Amino acid sequence: MKPETFDIAADREDILQIRLDLRSIGFDYRRYIWIFLALFVGVFALTYLYLSSRPKLFTATAIVALDARNVALTPENLALVQLRQDDTPELLQVNTELVLLQQVSLAERVVESLKLDQHPAFAPPPVDPKTAKKTVTSAQSLQPAQTPDEKAALRRRAIAGALLYGLKIKRQETTRIVYLNYSSPSPELAADIANEWSLQYIAQKIDQNQAELQSAGSGMAARLDKLRGEVLAREEALANYKVANNLMTVGTSTLTESEISALNRQVASNKLDLAEQEAKLNTARQQLQNTGVSAEMAGPVGSRVLTTLRLKRAQITRQIADLQTTYGPRHPQVIAAQDQLSDIDQQIRIEGDRLLSSLEAEVDVDRRRLSQTQSSLGAATGQLVSANSASAGLSQLENDATAAQEVFEHYLNLYKQSLTANPAQNIHARLISLARTPSAPSSPNLVMAFIIALGLGTIAGVGGVFTRQIFETGIIAPGDIGYKLGLPHLATLVKVKSPSKNAPLSLPDYVIQNPGSAFAEGLRSLRTALLYTANDHGGIIAITSPLPSEGKSTTSVCLARVMALSGQSVIVVECDLRRPGLSRALGRRAENGLIEVLQGDANLEDVILNDDTGVDYLLAPRKDRDVTGVFEAPIMDRFITYLRHKYDIVILDTPPVLAIAETQILTKFADQTIMLVRWAKTPMRAVKAALSSLRQTGGPVIGIVLSQMDERLFKKSSMY
Repeated sequence: MKPETFDIAADREDILQIRLDLRSIGFDYRRYIWIFLALFVGVFALTYLYLSSRPKLFTATAIVALDARNVALTPENLALVQLRQDDTPELLQVNTELVLLQQVSLAERVVESLKLDQHPAFAPPPVDPKTAKKTVTSAQSLQPAQTPDEKAALRRRAIAGALLYGLKIKRQETTRIVYLNYSSPSPELAADIANEWSLQYIAQKIDQNQAELQSAGSGMAARLDKLRGEVLAREEALANYKVANNLMTVGTSTLTESEISALNRQVASNKLDLAEQEAKLNTARQQLQNTGVSAEMAGPVGSRVLTTLRLKRAQITRQIADLQTTYGPRHPQVIAAQDQLSDIDQQIRIEGDRLLSSLEAEVDVDRRRLSQTQSSLGAATGQLVSANSASAGLSQLENDATAAQEVFEHYLNLYKQSLTANPAQNIHARLISLARTPSAPSSPNLVMAFIIALGLGTIAGVGGVFTRQIFETGIIAPGDIGYKLGLPHLATLVKVKSPSKNAPLSLPDYVIQNPGSAFAEGLRSLRTALLYTANDHGGIIAITSPLPSEGKSTTSVCLARVMALSGQSVIVVECDLRRPGLSRALGRRAENGLIEVLQGDANLEDVILNDDTGVDYLLAPRKDRDVTGVFEAPIMDRFITYLRHKYDIVILDTPPVLAIAETQILTKFADQTIMLVRWAKTPMRAVKAALSSLRQTGGPVIGIVLSQMDERLFKKSSMY
């Protein structure tokens, strides 16, 4: 990435151009100061007289807090204000209230309260009886006659409209505080209207609130009766639906739900009893399978008969063991005891079977009881399902009844409030400060009138100077030469006025007689600028201009004399063959001159004229002869070379560039060409055209000399 570079030379040139533009503008205003002052004083005086002579008005101010919270943003109210995208609802309410504060209806209330239709300040202007009679006759022919009340209403409305012109409302930043200003020729009337307007605004808000309350309570009694009937009808429909669908409740639940709850508890109890009996039965079976169970064994088979039999079996078992030990297994007593043991075991089995049959019967009874209870539970559950399907309709009826009851209670509360409400209770608008009777007029404001007159006068003066500058085509400020033409400004030659109207002024003599004048100083500045660019062996200087009457011949003579006074040998050659001006500048004539020398009809020494300063002059007397191509002959080149070696300075007084084409040829012989431009007269386009013609032929124009400038403005611009 290349580093950023800055064109310092271009920046300096831009800064210089800005400075020159500002200097040129200041110079123009100094030049046209009389135009500026004339317009400024005229406009200032007229404006100040107009503003200061206006009728006196007194302004009274009342401070009010708006009630913007109760303003409804209806389409009608929003149509009164100008909507923007960033407006908040609060801002819209405040803006709407500001517009409502300036409505004709509020002004009519003020008129009625203060009886302004009877006030002398609002009395109708006197009317000529004849004119009034004609007006009444024509009006009666166009429309029906108005009653006195209608005429009074129209008059009050007209006065209300007139009041609005004197009302000015200003809001304090973003608050709800507003300043209500009213202006009137009478200070007492201004204070009364401002105060009454504020009070009527609050009274209007109270009246609007009271009207809303009355409107809300006007049909509320009939509405309450209708709502009461709706509530009773919906409650009756709800009760009938509950009875029809067995949805009657006990406490917080229905009858079916209570029955199902009891059956569920009974089913659980039956299941516990059945489980207990089945456990006893299983235990008994296990115990009876083991015939060797001891007599002390408790449980479901621990009956008294079975216990006795087991005790006997235990005794016999011990007896058999003793007998076998004594007599052996084949002894008759042992056999008899074993038979007895077999009988006892048989009895035990019979008793066990009886006990098992009893337990099985109890289990069967419990099972039957559980089955019956579960059947009842299923029936109750079916009823509950049916009731649940009807509960949706019940819920809707209950909601309808509740909603009707709430609406009834809401309207009942509103009705009670409308009977006891205060219309001013919800009004937030209040009067913060009453207007005082003004002691000094607010209009005309002399300070503001002076400021406005000063501003308008300045604008008029600046506009006049600017307009005059638009039609100015010449060079005004010397600083314009550098950046508008691209050439340096060599010198400025002021216009010298003749001390006497009867005695013409000779500038060549004036330079000698007034060496310290601004004109002479300008010539010395030009000489210094030329010497810096002159050749060592001398210089050929061509003085030209875009148009005639620029002062070329006079400048050539005066410049030659200034150079001669510094010790240089100088000759001035008149090259304008059609309108020779050098003779007029010198006030001298010659029979022969430049043409005769170039054509060989005369010697140079014989036709040269000189003056007291040592300047030589070669004139060109005007004669009826063809001079076309005389400067293009080879003799002209040799003649210029001869003069270059003989004199230090050779000044060629050439014709205007745009008038005579021969000037372009003459500038080729010159080492330095300077162009004279008449101050404020020569158009800029003519100067540019002349410079363009010389550049095409290669003429070395070294700078511009501004001639015949106003001496007073020159001194102001030079600040010396």
